Amino acid sequence: MPSNLNTVISNIVIPSVSAILGILATIYVFFKSNNKDLARERLDKVLFPLMDKLEPVLYKLSADEGFMFLMNEAKQILDQNKMLSGNKLYEEFRLFNDAKENDHKFKEERYKSFSNLLINEYNAACRKIGLPIISSQYRLRHKLYTTTQFVITLVGYILFSMLIFAFFMFAFLLVLAVIMIITGNVPSA
Repeated sequence: MPSNLNTVISNIVIPSVSAILGILATIYVFFKSNNKDLARERLDKVLFPLMDKLEPVLYKLSADEGFMFLMNEAKQILDQNKMLSGNKLYEEFRLFNDAKENDHKFKEERYKSFSNLLINEYNAACRKIGLPIISSQYRLRHKLYTTTQFVITLVGYILFSMLIFAFFMFAFLLVLAVIMIITGNVPSA
């Protein structure tokens, strides 16, 4: 093996890879530990109580008395914890709640949007503190998706899987090429 290649690998490649891995580890730790206490408090006081009460009726707008009772309870939870609920969740619920009864399409759209936001924020808080999330299979089984959301989620999973596969194939080929260069087993043209 030429000494220049050995010098390049030991002086440039190894320190660069080490620095990149160190930066990625630091970013991961920073974002993983950021605001865990706040996420836990928000989950305990707002998101879990809302999910616990509303899960059977998420995405299922109704005008019956039971549904209205649950909406009043949800409003109380949000009003009592306005600061923890967050602007987006509170505003989405307010838009749904204040929508006129005769504009059923708008009210239904706002309720679906609120349902989706609630599940997404619940999952984000659970992820942040290390609790299990509401899985896609559970959401599908209990009809906690709109058709569009399901298709987007499915396509997202497929694309993400393909990206992961491509990354590992590239990494494998790169390692194989480096090994071939180091050992001097480079095929001639």
